[in-house]
Parts: sequence; structure tokens; C-alpha cells
Amino acid sequence: MAVPTADLKLALVQVNSNSEMSPQLLDVDPRVSGLIQFTPHGDAIAYTVKDRGVDNVWIQPLDGSKRRLITHFSSGSIRSFHWSPNGKRLALVRLEFTSDVILFNDTGTQAQ
Repeated sequence: MAVPTADLKLALVQVNSNSEMSPQLLDVDPRVSGLIQFTPHGDAIAYTVKDRGVDNVWIQPLDGSKRRLITHFSSGSIRSFHWSPNGKRLALVRLEFTSDVILFNDTGTQAQ
């Protein structure tokens, strides 16, 4: 059975203009899994994509050019991310679950 996919678009709308310009539509990865935010310079958007249970941040330029991966995590989820004021650093809040398994085996002997 095929899994349905969404045709996800991001609409950029001029809010400070009196003209009735049509919104600019950008293709966005349909696996987007979290916040969508502008990059500090305003020339792209950044968003998280969940692929095989792992979140990574992608950058989607507003000029329509190809999106690119900017983090390379192999496990865990990204809960939030924020840019430094100069746009040179990215801070992430990540969540990763770990657990230990301990096996107890009853040998049938009793302590005296």
C-alpha cells in the first residue's frame, strides 16, 4: 500500500504593500517536522525535516534554488533552533532517548 504524500508549498506574501501581488510559492520538503523560520539575512527559510526518525535542519533559499542540509545528525529530534544575531551560529535544542536493559535470571538457589 502506497503512503500518500502531500504537495507542500510555502507562500510568501508582501504585507507592507498596497498592491495585490500574488504570493510567491516555494516547494518545501513534505517531511517538514517543526518550525519554519527565516534565516537572519532573510534570504532563505530554515526548517527541520524528519527522515527515518531523525531530525535535521534544511535551508530553502527564497530565490527558488535547491534546498540544502545544514546539520548531519544520525539520531534524535530537534525541538527548536535559533540563529545568533550575526547569522554565523545555530543553536539547537535536541532530544534523544537512551535506555539500558538489565536481564535478571533466577537460578533457583536461595540465599541462606
